[in-house]
Amino acid sequence: MIDGGTPDTPPNLGARLTGSAARRLMVFALVVLVLDQVSKQYMLDWIFATPQVYPVLPFVNLVPVWNPGISFGMLADGGLVVRIGLTCLAFAVAGWFFWNSTALTNGRMLRLDLSLAGPSGMR
Repeated sequence: MIDGGTPDTPPNLGARLTGSAARRLMVFALVVLVLDQVSKQYMLDWIFATPQVYPVLPFVNLVPVWNPGISFGMLADGGLVVRIGLTCLAFAVAGWFFWNSTALTNGRMLRLDLSLAGPSGMR
């Protein structure tokens, strides 16, 4: 159990945001975020530098295609308002998962999974 709570009530947000476990989680999340952005930039520089087809297997190719929308190009014509709205929604869902993580479970890995499964890097 995390400090700041009793067996009957989950700890408050202040108790969850302090301590060595919270600091380790924040450092881990920051490392994941940095590695994600570095790998995306590497792929953009490699694939989009000279657009061409990169064969991986006889039936799999890497082809540079820019998707301005979400999955399968949906909401591509929504503009900046849709992108900002979806980003805010993703942050709200991730925050809700973090806020309710102790109510959902006491498993450390599930709390970590729920916290990292939230916002993705939208461009």
